[in-house]
Amino acid sequence: MLLIAVELRVDGMATHTRAVRSGATPYSLSRNARRASAGSSPSTWIRYRTLCPYPSQCLTRHSACLAGPPGSWLSRMARIAYHDADAEAFAATRHLTDDGLTAWRAAVARHLAPRAGMRLLDLGAGTGAWARAFTDWFPGVEVVAVEPSAAMRARCAFAPLVAGDAGHIPLADGSLDGAWLSTVIHHVPDLAATARELRRVLRPDAPVLIRSAFAGRHEAITLFDYFPEAVRVLDTYPGVADVASAFADAGFGAATVEQVPQVTAPSLREAAAGLRREAHTPLQLITDAEYAAGVQRLREAAQADTRPVIDALDLLVLR
Repeated sequence: MLLIAVELRVDGMATHTRAVRSGATPYSLSRNARRASAGSSPSTWIRYRTLCPYPSQCLTRHSACLAGPPGSWLSRMARIAYHDADAEAFAATRHLTDDGLTAWRAAVARHLAPRAGMRLLDLGAGTGAWARAFTDWFPGVEVVAVEPSAAMRARCAFAPLVAGDAGHIPLADGSLDGAWLSTVIHHVPDLAATARELRRVLRPDAPVLIRSAFAGRHEAITLFDYFPEAVRVLDTYPGVADVASAFADAGFGAATVEQVPQVTAPSLREAAAGLRREAHTPLQLITDAEYAAGVQRLREAAQADTRPVIDALDLLVLR
């Protein structure tokens, strides 16, 4: 049983702190706390302080203790920890087919201008699907995958793969010709630090390509049609302007954004059959009742709608 202190902070002020004891797993406990702030403003954070009595075992026992020894505060929560259950669900359900990626291949080629000898960073590479795609699409391009989650790295078939995160990229200054971040930016706790770190490892004028759902831009994503409550989670993500501003402060100039279509599933029925809550951050951060209602709506619609599921995510390009 894990005991932590949970502190809610609004606009930098601690509004209340209380100890929480739960028989639930540390993952469930942290998920519930994240839900509590999902509808809050960007200046509303929940922080944890673990009271764990097993400091020497924390790195393997308790996800809430990962930021430091008992009594230390996590400076900001991660939305999803990507432990084994999350990583397994992601690997099983979040990969797109080559046919579904046609428009993404064209968009990446247009902005990246791939050439033999180019070094491309896949930051937050997950199970390596995009890194493998880039290697297949663009012969001669060297892709370096960086992933913070051990569970994701364990499921990644791509090499080279190194441990690292957006604030600590284990690569040399000016050693890369481009960077790719796919559905990662909302997990980054410090946009400014991420922008500075990418500026450090990239050569001048090298592009950063960010594939994401951004706050306020959910209309082209089918998932939100059936789980409208998840929009409030999406709206806690960084917006396009937030990301562009942070990167401008780090020395990146022009920023462009476009929507890129993809075939997410061959049909709504297959999308419903393959849905795994653990694979989708917004679905983890709504209530169980809201999730159940969304599943029911999706299954009912899938009985009649046989068309492919075509979504459009944003591609934000910064240089």
